[in-house]
Amino acid sequence: FPSHDTKLPINSIWISGIGSLADMEPHPLIQQSDIMHSPNDCLAGISQHLGKKHVSKISTEYLNNTLSLLSAKDDLAKDAWGDACQALLEEKISEFVLIDFPEGIERQRVIKKSDFPKTGFLFFKKPTIPTLQEILVA
Repeated sequence: FPSHDTKLPINSIWISGIGSLADMEPHPLIQQSDIMHSPNDCLAGISQHLGKKHVSKISTEYLNNTLSLLSAKDDLAKDAWGDACQALLEEKISEFVLIDFPEGIERQRVIKKSDFPKTGFLFFKKPTIPTLQEILVA
């Protein structure tokens, strides 16, 4: 046994009693959404608490008024980006909000069909879909 003068190192800290779900004040975009999407169910508990539908797979039927939590490094984000952009081109939705956190600071951008670059000549110009990475670095 160590003597009473020797102090043992702390190898962990446990924090408890930090509040409850009832104390939570959701982001306005969470409050405005009807559906919450996260592929790993990390939003499922919050969705249930707020009385919102949660889906683990995003599809074009769930694009309207849906908040989706995805990692830009995940292939699912690229698929969701493509689906959302295609829905814009087909005018199934008029816009969507892209939120990312460059350097830890929240950045929101409204993406519309008119934001897409156009290729072709004169009357034949058609919007093309930029990649998610191109948008994130812009």
